Amino acid sequence: MPLFGRHSAETTRTPPQTTTTTSSSRGLFGKRSSTPEAVTTNSRSGGSRFFHRSEDPSITAARQRVAGAEAAERDADQARFQARAAVRNAREQVKILEREAAEDALQAFTSSASSFQVLRSIPSSSTIPRPKTLYVLDSSFNPPTAAHLRLATSALVSADSESSSKRLLLLLAIQNADKAPKPASFEHRLVMMTLFAEDLLRSLPVKSAKDGNVAVDIAITKHPYFIDKSNAITASGVYQPDPSKSGEAPIEQVHLVGFDTFIRLLNSKYYPPSHTLTPLRDMFEQHRLRVTYRGDDEWGDRKDQDAYLQDLKDGKRDHEGGRKEWAERIQMVEGKKAGERVVSSTKVRKAAQDGDADSLKELCTEGVANYVLQEKLYTE
Repeated sequence: MPLFGRHSAETTRTPPQTTTTTSSSRGLFGKRSSTPEAVTTNSRSGGSRFFHRSEDPSITAARQRVAGAEAAERDADQARFQARAAVRNAREQVKILEREAAEDALQAFTSSASSFQVLRSIPSSSTIPRPKTLYVLDSSFNPPTAAHLRLATSALVSADSESSSKRLLLLLAIQNADKAPKPASFEHRLVMMTLFAEDLLRSLPVKSAKDGNVAVDIAITKHPYFIDKSNAITASGVYQPDPSKSGEAPIEQVHLVGFDTFIRLLNSKYYPPSHTLTPLRDMFEQHRLRVTYRGDDEWGDRKDQDAYLQDLKDGKRDHEGGRKEWAERIQMVEGKKAGERVVSSTKVRKAAQDGDADSLKELCTEGVANYVLQEKLYTE
C-alpha cells in the first residue's frame, strides 16, 4: 500500500505536470498572441513619436532655411543673368559710340590739312616716358590678325627693348597704294584696332604689364606710300625728343613688317617718277626695319628669303638705287613657330564668310574675333 500509496501520490502529481504543460502550451500561444500585440503597440508608439518629431521647431526652421537658400540662389541666378545682359548691352553701346567717334574723327581728318594724326592711346591715361624707339606697325588691318600680334609682341619683348619704355604705333592709311577700303569700312577697322591693342597689352608677359611701360597709339595717315608715311610721322612732331633734355637723340622708328611687305618696300615701281629706290635713303639713314619671315609657300622658305636680303648686301640692287649698307639696318626675325597655323587677313575673311567661328578665333585675337562675329563682317 505504501508503495502504491506513494505511486498514487506520484501519479497524483502528474495532472499538475500535464496542466503545467498545457499551461506552458497555452503560455506559448499566449506569448505568440501577446507578442504581436506588444510589437504592434511598440510600432504605433514609435511611429507616433517619429511623426510628432517632424513637427519639431528645429526641423521646421531647417526647412525654412533650405527654402530661403533656394530662393536666394534663384535671385542670384536672375541677378547674374541681368548683370550679363547689362554688360552685353553696355559693350554694344560702347562699340556704337566708338564707331561714331571713329567716323567723326575720319571726317575731321579728311577735311583737314594734316597728313598724320594720332586718334587715341591705350591706356588712355598713359604716363609712359617718351621712348627712344617707336615701333610702327603699318597695315590695312582688314582685320587685325594673330600674325599682327606676333609681329608686335616679338618686338615689344625683344632683348633690345627690355630696359626702356616701349611704344607701338598702329598706323592705318585711309588711302592705300594697292587696296581699296573694302570689305570692312575704316570705322570698323579703327574699332578693331582698338580691340586688338587691348588684347595685345593683355597678352604681354606679366612683367611688362605690371611695370606699365608699354603703350599703343592708334593713328591714321593720308599717305599711301611707305616712305611718305615715315616722313609724316617724323614731321608731325608727336614723337620728337624731349626739348628739356638737350642733346637727346631723335626717336628712331622701327617698322615691323612681314616679308611680303618688305618685298613691296624694295619694289621700285612704288617710287615714281624715277622708279628707283633712291627715295628710301633718308629713311634707312634714320630708321630700321624688323622683318618677319613668312612661312607660306608663296614666298619660299627661309633660305630664299635670306637670299633676297643678301642680294641687297652684295650690291645687286645698286643699279636701282639700293645701298649695301641698308642691309645693316634690316633685321630678319622668326615668324610663326613650327606647327603653327599660317595666318593672313585673307584666311580670316574666308573663315568669317564660311561662318567658321573656331578658325576665326584661332586666326584673330579674342576681341577682334568676337567683333567680327557680332558685326557679321566679311560675310558678303
